[in-house]
Amino acid sequence: MKKENSYSTLTVLKRFIPFGKPYSVIVFLFMLFSIMGVCTDILQAYFVNNLVDLSLWGKTEQLVKFIYYIIGAVVIGFTVTYISKYLYGYFSSSMLRDIRGYALNYIRKLHVSYIEKNNSGDLVSRLTSDISVFQRFVENEVFNILSQCFLFIIAFIYLSTINWKLLLVSITLTPIALLLVNKLGKPIGGYSNKIQEHMGKAISQIIDAFNGISIVKSYNIGDNLYKKYKFNTDSILNNILKIVRIGVLSSPLHVILRLMPIVICIVYGSYLVVNKNLTPGQLISFTFLLTYIVSPLAFLPDIINGAKSAMGAAKRLVEVFDLPCERIGGASFEDYSDSSMVSFNNVSFSYDGEASVLNGVSFELGRGEKKALVGASGSGKSTIFKLLCEFYQHEQGQIKVYDKELKQWKLDALRSQVSLVSQDAFLFPTSIYENISYGRPDATKEEIIEAAKAANAHEFIMELSEGYDTLVNERGVKLSGGQKQRIAIARAILKDSPIILLDEATSALDNQSEALVQQALDRITKDKSVLVIAHRLSTIKNVNEIMVMDKGRIIEKGSHEKLMN
Repeated sequence: MKKENSYSTLTVLKRFIPFGKPYSVIVFLFMLFSIMGVCTDILQAYFVNNLVDLSLWGKTEQLVKFIYYIIGAVVIGFTVTYISKYLYGYFSSSMLRDIRGYALNYIRKLHVSYIEKNNSGDLVSRLTSDISVFQRFVENEVFNILSQCFLFIIAFIYLSTINWKLLLVSITLTPIALLLVNKLGKPIGGYSNKIQEHMGKAISQIIDAFNGISIVKSYNIGDNLYKKYKFNTDSILNNILKIVRIGVLSSPLHVILRLMPIVICIVYGSYLVVNKNLTPGQLISFTFLLTYIVSPLAFLPDIINGAKSAMGAAKRLVEVFDLPCERIGGASFEDYSDSSMVSFNNVSFSYDGEASVLNGVSFELGRGEKKALVGASGSGKSTIFKLLCEFYQHEQGQIKVYDKELKQWKLDALRSQVSLVSQDAFLFPTSIYENISYGRPDATKEEIIEAAKAANAHEFIMELSEGYDTLVNERGVKLSGGQKQRIAIARAILKDSPIILLDEATSALDNQSEALVQQALDRITKDKSVLVIAHRLSTIKNVNEIMVMDKGRIIEKGSHEKLMN
């Protein structure tokens, strides 16, 4: 991934502006009502000014009028503040929902090559922890920043009209304290980034421990994994404590920022009142509004530190958005009944750009033909499947489907023509019904049941406590290997693709399960073009041709009888 420090804050902010554009009217109304709310605060201070002075001058007739004015200003202020907060809440929640949706949709479009090469824990951390950090800042801090900015500017202008000298004297120490707090808080951004990095690693280790729990237990490597996990959690704690220490050291400066301007204002303002340069009402309203200037300044370092943490999280999200996606464009499939189904012509490929996995592989799969790939592990059989589904892009040669190269077809259209049944049948942690329906989401209940029957799965499904509504745990751990495989086959039957890819679909099953699965496979492959991966010749007696692979090459071709002889 691109390093975080190569992204400027401005660059990151620009990447998130499009998410706010659909809500531009809401943002405009929010700003309008926020400014109205600030104006009512200023009016309240003005009315208090007059109320105090009229009280001291004994003008009771006008006094009642200003009491009504204050009550009216408070009611209006409450109303516009409620509306502005609601508008901002709607905007921020909607925008963050869109960001989450965009992030998940973007992950869906990433190259399979990236997913296979990188630990999923880091991506999970970016889509959960980092978005949460960014979300807290947007929901809790940005509103305060905007409203406080409006309040600061208008209050500053109003106080300048009352007595600009008193204003300047009151905030004399503020710039010095701000510089000190900012200097103390400068490392916080770096500490926050380290927290998120170690959080990603820790999440990765948790996922690895769950996914590999049988290996963890059988090889007694739990202690080693725990030490790695503890190192990352300790690093998180150490960086959090560094941020806490900075906060503790900054506390006295916060006191200076909040209280000293008020103390100076009261002392110097009293002097001005005694010398008839300021009225008591003006001093009270001045002190009241000064808090609107002092508070934003006092909490500015905290806001800056929060912004640094949010920007660190946002940069990690932008890194995800800059990962290369699968290609787009191409044609949709129509009727190509006279075309060859699949052809490889002198195809070569390497995962790392150095060691070749395929070297000049050529073969054709005709309509209704069944061909098999056999050979030792690492000979390149599964790579052929990955290239055909365009999980990876081949480097040399041509791969054609219906006499056109892969890149000429839309990816979703290409993959709609292929059903893949692998050795490790993956089931989603949802109901059996939904798992089967993923083969064709618009299928009816009757069609799903028929697919299950064809896959020899209906009988055992009906014996489960909730039938088709039975929930499958993550990775299908409640079901046997044969049961999972039959559900996967039902999914493929429902998809009804013209090209079937079978990757060692029965190799990990016992004899009884293998027989049931093989019956289902015979049904799914009828009248289809089938490419089978197998380790042993004995498992593929009924194919049209067997291709023997070794070190990325097809070294022999022929029927089962010919190759056995």
